[in-house]
Amino acid sequence: MTGNEGGVSVERSGFEAYETGIETLLGEYHRSVADGHRDYLARHAPEYEFSPAAYVRDETETDLAYLGANDDRRPLVVAVDGDDVVGCVYLYELTDDEAEIKRLYVREAYRGRGVGRRLLERLIEVAENEGYRSLRLDTAPYMEGAQHLYRQLGFDTYEGGASVTDVPDPLLDDLVFMRRRLDGR
Repeated sequence: MTGNEGGVSVERSGFEAYETGIETLLGEYHRSVADGHRDYLARHAPEYEFSPAAYVRDETETDLAYLGANDDRRPLVVAVDGDDVVGCVYLYELTDDEAEIKRLYVREAYRGRGVGRRLLERLIEVAENEGYRSLRLDTAPYMEGAQHLYRQLGFDTYEGGASVTDVPDPLLDDLVFMRRRLDGR
């Protein structure tokens, strides 16, 4: 699904078209995740030393480097309201026929309006057109809303997954791994 619903358009984009907005959005995403990780670790592994600032810096730099080397096999989908990037998601290629969904994020003011669903639906469509046969992802155990959306769009949990993201060790055992086979492939 593309187009403009409620003033927000969802489209496949090159990184350079919205570089500054995407960098800002990814920083917000990683700060949000770092806060969740910090709270989770405080309850489940209080002895673990976690630096939210270092996590945000390192993960944002990794994303920007990956997206900066953008090509057709690294699709990025953005949600834009006027000139503002308000949501994004991209694919991280694992093999010729499998990719991992990364960084599905929508600004808080735009949540509950279907923007996340539209981003994910568009990314799935792009992945199918690129010839991927399956998509996978990992998500933190405390991200129940995201897990619900993934299930609604045909993703199932599976055991024994691995993350391409730098996740604090005590959290690794509790990550939720999900996968979806793509239609007709």
